[in-house]
Amino acid sequence: TTGTDSVPHVRQLVREGRQVAPNLIRTEEFLSAIDYQFAPAPPGSLAIRTAAGPSVFSPSAAGLVQIGVKAGPCRNRPSGGTHLTVALDTSLAMSQQGRLGLARQAFQKVLSRLGPNDRVSLIVFSDEVVEIVGEAGPGDSSQIIHLLEQLDCSGDANLGAGLGQAISAAVETESEGCLRRRLALITASRPYLTQTAAAGIRRMFDEAARDDFRFAVFDLEANGTVHDDWLELASAATCTVHDVRSEGELCWPLVEMLTGAPSVIA
Repeated sequence: TTGTDSVPHVRQLVREGRQVAPNLIRTEEFLSAIDYQFAPAPPGSLAIRTAAGPSVFSPSAAGLVQIGVKAGPCRNRPSGGTHLTVALDTSLAMSQQGRLGLARQAFQKVLSRLGPNDRVSLIVFSDEVVEIVGEAGPGDSSQIIHLLEQLDCSGDANLGAGLGQAISAAVETESEGCLRRRLALITASRPYLTQTAAAGIRRMFDEAARDDFRFAVFDLEANGTVHDDWLELASAATCTVHDVRSEGELCWPLVEMLTGAPSVIA
């Protein structure tokens, strides 16, 4: 078992002081979420790690053996840096099933993989739009994590305004050098826009697509369907849509956008 879906949900309930239903405690997912501090694996490979000791469940038993698989880091990443802009939905739709907590945990892991030339911007939106981080570097990670912890869910998603400001932040970079431009939208809201707003967003995508620009939607609604409206909205740009059900399904594609290298080894 590698899934950890129930863990961020339970964590969020505990933070809010709410009662956790027993059926939400999936033991195998909590075991999977533990960092066992396995010895590192060589770059670009998998390694088997084992541990053994007396059984804590039955003193008369021979013992317990743990067998784990550890993935090594990617061998290399393309030269240069990336400006990763994240548009984060904090409307009430993100308050359900621990979605905002899941987004926090995934984004923190992405921050730990910032290279010296990478920059990250964060646009937060619900009824209103706020740019809380603009082109921050690796040295700003702790401050960004602190800001993420302060976020709360409220109101409806002003998707048009949030996405519009995020596109502007992604393409109007002030950082030196030629950075890859990547934009990620993390949302649990449906892609409903007025005709006027949709036309404006399409024009912005048309302009952005002239450079090294990629756009990805991470749909946390998790209903098993991909809204074609996202692809139509960003038809001029390279666009992918991810149906997110776990932290890993959000974290690793974001890391791939940042590093430009595949995060899957096997």
